[in-house]
Amino acid sequence: MTEHDHLEQLTPLDLAMPNTYIRVLLAFPGPEADSTLNTLHTLQNGLEELSKQVPWLSGRIYPTTDDSGRPSLEIRSHTGDTPTLEDKGTIAASYATLSAQNMPPEAIPGYVWPVPAMLSEDMEHGIPVFAASVFRFIDRGIGLCICLHHHTVDATGFAEVVRLWAQATTTTTTTTTTTTTTTTGDALLPNLPQSNRQAQLSHALAPTIQALSSSQSTNPNALLPSHPEFSTTPPSLPGDFKPCTSQLFSLSLHHLRTLRTLCQKYTSQTLTINTLLTALLWTTITRVRVRAHRNPRLLTQNSNSTLTTAVNGRNRLPSLAPRYLGNLVLYATARYPAPALAAADMDPVRELAGICDCITQSQAAAQIGERFIAEVCCLVGGMDYRGLYPGWDIFGGRDVTVTSWAGTGIYEVGFGGGLGGVGFVRMPVVEGADGVVVVMPRRWAKGQEVVEEVKGESVEVVVMLREEDMRALEGDEMWGVVCGL
Repeated sequence: MTEHDHLEQLTPLDLAMPNTYIRVLLAFPGPEADSTLNTLHTLQNGLEELSKQVPWLSGRIYPTTDDSGRPSLEIRSHTGDTPTLEDKGTIAASYATLSAQNMPPEAIPGYVWPVPAMLSEDMEHGIPVFAASVFRFIDRGIGLCICLHHHTVDATGFAEVVRLWAQATTTTTTTTTTTTTTTTGDALLPNLPQSNRQAQLSHALAPTIQALSSSQSTNPNALLPSHPEFSTTPPSLPGDFKPCTSQLFSLSLHHLRTLRTLCQKYTSQTLTINTLLTALLWTTITRVRVRAHRNPRLLTQNSNSTLTTAVNGRNRLPSLAPRYLGNLVLYATARYPAPALAAADMDPVRELAGICDCITQSQAAAQIGERFIAEVCCLVGGMDYRGLYPGWDIFGGRDVTVTSWAGTGIYEVGFGGGLGGVGFVRMPVVEGADGVVVVMPRRWAKGQEVVEEVKGESVEVVVMLREEDMRALEGDEMWGVVCGL
C-alpha cells in the first residue's frame, strides 16, 4: 500500500482557522438502555458509509508546502479506513435530571470527549481530522461527542457532516425514524462533488483573483491594511490575566422580538434577531467589564471596542459548488466607542438601533463579497500562514467575538438506530477565552424555513468571560430581563 491513497489540499481559508477542534455534544433522549448496543452498531456502520462519501474524514492533517514552497497543510487518508467510535461507558447522571436542568455543559464529565480542544502531539506525525465517542446516561438516552478539526471545517461544514452521518444511519438500519422533520438543507444528494475543496474554491474565485492579479492587488503587504481582522503581530498575554469561564444562557425570544420591533423604528435596514442579539451581547459585555472596574481604558473618550463576527461566505459565492464542506468563514469587524457601548442601557432602544446598524454594515455583501474572499485567499496564501494572527485584542478585555450556529439546522437532523431527533446541542466548558460568544443552534418550527423566526421560548448563547466579569454579567439588571434571571 502506498503512503496514502487520498490527498486533500487545504485552502487558505482553512489555514486561517485556529489549530483546534470544534467539539459538539448531541444528547439524545433515546434509545432505551436495553437497545444501546444496536444503536452503537448503527452509528459505526453509518460512520463507515460516511467515510466512503468523505474519504478525508478518516485521514490525518500533515504539514506540507504549496507550489511556491510556502508552508501549508494537507489531509492524507487511506481508502477503506473508518474512524472508530469510542465507547466511554455510562456517566453518573440521568437524562431526565439533566434534561430538566436544560443539560448544563458543566454536568458532562471531561473524560467522555475523544480528544481535547488542542492536541499536544507534533503535527509532523499527523493529527486526526475526526474523532467521535458515545456515552450512556444512567437511565436512558446517549450522548454523542463529535470532534472535527477547525482546519478542515467551519460550523456549516460541521453540521453538513453530521447530516451526512445521520442520513447514513437511516440507510444502514431497518429502524424507521419517525421523529425527524426534514428541512430544505436535509435533501442531500447521494454523493458529494468529486473535485477537492481547493479546486472548488479556485473555480468559484477564478475571475475575481484574475482581476486582482491584473491590478497587482494580490501582494499580502498591500492587502493587509484592508483586512483589520488579521495581524502579523502575535498576541501577548498580560501579566495580570485572570481565570476565565464559560456559561450557557437562555434569552427570552419574546423579549428579543419586542426589542426588535422597538429598535426597527430607528434602524436604516431590516433588523434580524441575530443582529439584535449580537448588539445586545456587545453592549452588555462592555458594560459589565466597565462596572467591574477592571478596565478603566474602556472609559476614555477615544477608546473603541472591536466586534468580530463570523460570516458564512457560501451565499456570497454563487459559483461555488453546493454543500461545500471546507472553511468558508470570513471575519467582519465593527468598531464602536466603548463608552457609548457601556452606556447603551441609558437609552437602550435608540442606542441599540445605532449599534445594530454598525453591525449590519460590517457584514453587508457589499463589504464581504467575492472580492473580499479572494483578497483573504491571496493574503493568507501569499505568506507563511503561521505568521498571521487575529487582528482584534484577544486578551485586553476590550473586544468581543461572536460566532453563530443558529442556522446550522442540527436540531432538524434525525439519526437511525433508535436515536431519532437531537434533544440538546452542547459545547464543552471553555476556561481560556475572554469575550467570546457562541450563539447555539436554534430549534425551528415544523415545516418552517430557517430564515423565519420561530415561535419558541428562548435563544441559547454560550458566553466566555473572565470570572469576575461573568459574576457581573449574572447580576446585570438588563441582562437579567432578557434572560429571565
